[in-house]
Amino acid sequence: MKKTAGEKLRDLRNAFGLSQAQFGDRIGITRGSIASYENNINPLNKSAKYKILQATGIGDEYFDTDMQLLEAFRKYNIDPANLKLKSLTDTIIAFRNSVKDFANNTQTPKFLNTKIEYLKFIAECENAECVFIKVVGKEAQPLANNGDILIVSQDENPENTNWIIAKIGDDTLIKQYLLTSNDEISLKSSSDDSYKFSKAEFEKEVKVLGIIKSKISIEIL
Repeated sequence: MKKTAGEKLRDLRNAFGLSQAQFGDRIGITRGSIASYENNINPLNKSAKYKILQATGIGDEYFDTDMQLLEAFRKYNIDPANLKLKSLTDTIIAFRNSVKDFANNTQTPKFLNTKIEYLKFIAECENAECVFIKVVGKEAQPLANNGDILIVSQDENPENTNWIIAKIGDDTLIKQYLLTSNDEISLKSSSDDSYKFSKAEFEKEVKVLGIIKSKISIEIL
């Protein structure tokens, strides 16, 4: 039976003898994203494949065809008895035309290859799966205005006070993630606009699409 790209990723990670967290940390992908790829929840995207290529030497053909792991090692001249991960220097940024586009994947994103050091300089988003999202109209208020750029890390595990893009049912929300007690999570954007969940309810009802790391305000002079 043909293996999925996620199953092939698991085989590759296991060949290096690393946990999901360890492998993700080395290649700039969160543990949650590694798990979602391996369990076929989310497709292995172009940015992730590029990071894997840089770190392991294994290219897209391994994931996109019937090629087995040992075949890939031979094709890419890798010694399976001496596997080492390389340091990353480049990354791929995805660009989305709106928050709605990002949340619903309505258009094929545009991609740009850039140096990780440049990304860190302009966006405080180092070695992560980053998306630049152009805000349209009032879809990101009060956090951002029309024309601003949100820099979003595709991470499903926010920390307290992070601003996130999330979906509840068919609704897309931009809210601040707040741990208000040991078993309560609040999503808030203003004093009179908030959602409260138990941790169990949050995991069941809310899909976190990404964490907003920074924004770039655009003013035409």
